[in-house]
Amino acid sequence: MLQAYKYGFLTALRNKGFMFWTLAFPVILGTFFNIAFGSIMANTENFAAIPAAIVIESESAETEYFLEMIESLSQGDNALIIPHYADMAEAERLLANGDTEGIFQVNNDNAGIGLIVIRQGLNQSILKNIADSFIQISGTVNRIAAKNPAGLEQAIQNLTEEININKEIYLGKGETDTTVHYYYALLAMVCLMGSYFGYGKVAGIQANLSPLAARRCISPSKKITMILSDFAAAATLQFITVLIVIAYLAGVLGVNFGEQWGFLILTSFVGSNMGVAFGICFASFVKGSENAMSSLLSAVTMSLCFLSGLMYGNMKDVVENNAPIINRINPAAMLSDAYYALAVYDTYSRYIICIISMLIATALFCAASAFILGRKKYASI
Repeated sequence: MLQAYKYGFLTALRNKGFMFWTLAFPVILGTFFNIAFGSIMANTENFAAIPAAIVIESESAETEYFLEMIESLSQGDNALIIPHYADMAEAERLLANGDTEGIFQVNNDNAGIGLIVIRQGLNQSILKNIADSFIQISGTVNRIAAKNPAGLEQAIQNLTEEININKEIYLGKGETDTTVHYYYALLAMVCLMGSYFGYGKVAGIQANLSPLAARRCISPSKKITMILSDFAAAATLQFITVLIVIAYLAGVLGVNFGEQWGFLILTSFVGSNMGVAFGICFASFVKGSENAMSSLLSAVTMSLCFLSGLMYGNMKDVVENNAPIINRINPAAMLSDAYYALAVYDTYSRYIICIISMLIATALFCAASAFILGRKKYASI
């Protein structure tokens, strides 16, 4: 069996078509992802503090409160604005030159705050929200002060806490960006591409598909020995292929897959076996010429990957909302869910469910393949 495993491994390794789809194609696709997403991220850099001019035209209690708020918003690593205190002439010059995004006028009218901008955009919207929020809160405080002076201090404290509800929280073990789910879907595709190796191995023992398969069928080796050795060889090669792709994505392209590398490798190992088992099952059930079966397998594999979010990131959510059963039985969706759960969630419950689902799917694929292949007989070879 060891000799059969060796030849099975070398045969799969020398198949240039399979190696392209399982290794070269994912590397090329990952590179294109990096180029495209790198351009997107370059245009959506981490938020930078907004420069704003502060013009104090008159002083009041609201003026003092507003300046205190501006001071709090301009401190720390996550400062929201950068204040520039100036007179109106200097502020208008800064605004015209693009050195500030807006001018806060501090006076006794309109709850003490006015805002001047000369363009529209995200920064201007944020400055407007700051001014509007302060006007609303100032009005609320004034009404409370008029009706219930004793509760003014507690009201101010509650309103202050409401302003500061935005804070950084830790969502999971790994850090992800808005595009990393595409890379999870890509890894799922790589694992599922093991179906090509599985399909090739089954095609190699079906006497009606090739002369080589006919010779193998009349050899003294037992069919179960050939199937097991071929499966092990294909799964080993596919697992190595997945590790190479992960190393390229993380080491060369800088994709952040979190810190759970042991479980990441385990997921890839289980996924590689599932992909090979899927290919064996497919080749066992589908009848036709070798080229027709290969084309159909490509169509099925890419369709499953599409439904898992490889081409359209929200596709899996669309499927979940309309036909959730598809996500439960789609091998590519199982794999992408496992990678995502491992990187994001701080518990392993969802990850364990994904792994168990993949193991069950692998067992079902293998059982169905053994049943079909064991019943195949040929009138003549």
